[in-house]
Amino acid sequence: MEGQYLKGKKTGTWVKWAEKGQKISEGGFLYGKMDGTWMDWHGNGQKALQSSWVMGKRDGGWTYWAPDGSLEKTERYDHRRERDRGYSIHTDLEEEELIRKVQTERLHRDWERLVGKSVASLVKPWQIACWVLIFIPFFALVKAGTPWRSAAFAGVLAFLVTGVLTWSCDRKKRGAAGD
Repeated sequence: MEGQYLKGKKTGTWVKWAEKGQKISEGGFLYGKMDGTWMDWHGNGQKALQSSWVMGKRDGGWTYWAPDGSLEKTERYDHRRERDRGYSIHTDLEEEELIRKVQTERLHRDWERLVGKSVASLVKPWQIACWVLIFIPFFALVKAGTPWRSAAFAGVLAFLVTGVLTWSCDRKKRGAAGD
């Protein structure tokens, strides 16, 4: 994609290109939201969609074409009745960040479903993994009766202290954020 940012938000005309150099999409942004007329093209160069936007909301007539150039359908929208759903066209870096965010949120929801919201608010999955990584060697050392017992106890103590500190920092951070 090519275009300009103003204060961290997309502004002006933006163009998205395919790897082989053909134009995929072109239109304008205003304060980071799609605005004005947008054109999209099929891979063969035929028009795919002509759409109209007002500050990220669909508006006016929309026309869709099939890859052979024939008219598929038309639709009408009124931006005053549209809810802003965050429609946008993203750069590769923005898409990667959005994917990471969605994956993180999904992991968090899955963790909450697995252990419940109250436990999930106190214990993170990585903390459980640390417990497993510490206690498996610890129990192996204790069972074996080797002289490494004191090192295992020191490791467990260090983990517990780190866990408590992390937990208290997380709680303070959430309290400061108003969660």
